[in-house]
Amino acid sequence: MSAGHGLIALASISAKRSLHIMLELKPTCECCGEVLPPNSPKAVICAYECTFCLTCAREHLNHICPNHGSKLVERPSLPVSAMVSPLSGASSTSAV
Repeated sequence: MSAGHGLIALASISAKRSLHIMLELKPTCECCGEVLPPNSPKAVICAYECTFCLTCAREHLNHICPNHGSKLVERPSLPVSAMVSPLSGASSTSAV
């Protein structure tokens, strides 16, 4: 590979790092339907963002996603100020 190609690859990697991709915080457990608000400590997800409640993960799924076979882990939560409004697509607080 020439030096020029290396620089293009680095620029591409750098551009990807600057993207702000957020998780899709699904509102309910895919197993039992329990409501899971965005900041719920009871929500777990797999690597593909399948969402389950902690009870179903423990009692029925053995902490393994039934859709993909990946481990179910605690879903990260966002502070309320960082949440996006589903109607506007904008953050609930304005940028300074």
